[in-house]
Amino acid sequence: MQIIRATVVTYSATTHTCTVQPNAGPGALLDCDVVQNCPGSFLIAGREVAVLLYPDAKAVILGPYGANADNWVLAGNLQASNTYTEISILADDTATSFTPGKAFGFLLINDHSSINIYAIVQYRAMTTPLTQLVAGGVLVEVTTGPLTGTDSTDGRFTISAHSDGKIYLENRIGSTRTVGYALIGA
Repeated sequence: MQIIRATVVTYSATTHTCTVQPNAGPGALLDCDVVQNCPGSFLIAGREVAVLLYPDAKAVILGPYGANADNWVLAGNLQASNTYTEISILADDTATSFTPGKAFGFLLINDHSSINIYAIVQYRAMTTPLTQLVAGGVLVEVTTGPLTGTDSTDGRFTISAHSDGKIYLENRIGSTRTVGYALIGA
């Protein structure tokens, strides 16, 4: 996965998708999905946006990029942490947790050996927690609350934000997984 800057060419309010021109090269990305909480009014032609690119050519518009983002209070100006953390072993029926640098933002997850375990999640790990799946593989689900290893659906990888300020990852896939994550804080 890679985050790039691009410029909005067109926006469709009907489908909540954009066509964008990557700033680093020629070509265009057509009909890119836009995260649900990004208002269409921010996606005017000529506006710079942050775009998440997947290796299989999928792209998702994360929101306006940079200081001139109309004070986007739902998620703030996007800032990539430039840190990709790998969890080398997450055995079946186990969970782990970590405390993100910001209590709310976006979490990007990728499993190195499965095309069905990936996600972009909007999270809020504070008093009223939120875990919302923006995009993800068919084996990923989200919830709120602490996870201990066997709390969620068997055969799934679960992501959860909790009011204790932590994000929990639970593996119930049936085998040990190697996953990595990156955070985009607000």
